[in-house]
Amino acid sequence: MPQARPVVTALLLCDLVIREEGTHKASLIGIVRSINARHFPANLGERWVYAMLTDAEGDYRLRLDLVRLQDLSIMGELARTDVRMHDRRTLGELVLKLGPIRVESPGLYDLHLLANERLIGTRSFNVVQSLEDF
Repeated sequence: MPQARPVVTALLLCDLVIREEGTHKASLIGIVRSINARHFPANLGERWVYAMLTDAEGDYRLRLDLVRLQDLSIMGELARTDVRMHDRRTLGELVLKLGPIRVESPGLYDLHLLANERLIGTRSFNVVQSLEDF
């Protein structure tokens, strides 16, 4: 029987994700849709990704790529991790801390989440050139 392909029910880029110690609930701080940068190439700083997966069972190698939508260029791999999902009927959470993200130019970018080299989810964000310090 072929391995189940995970379904992504949420994929968010955030300024910070905090896991509450007692309840283990995730708090998503500063959900990112747009990032300002004054100069390019730009370092967009550290960010976090929160993903919720379902319909998955077994072992998966997850990879998060940064894609420039202007020409569909893969700008780099932001994260890679192995996960084991035990029951297709449950929701699994994935929280990834990303090192500094570097982009060469303003524009629309995508995060591509892959499981065992198959695309399972995307999230777009815009990088805007700012004329003022922020």
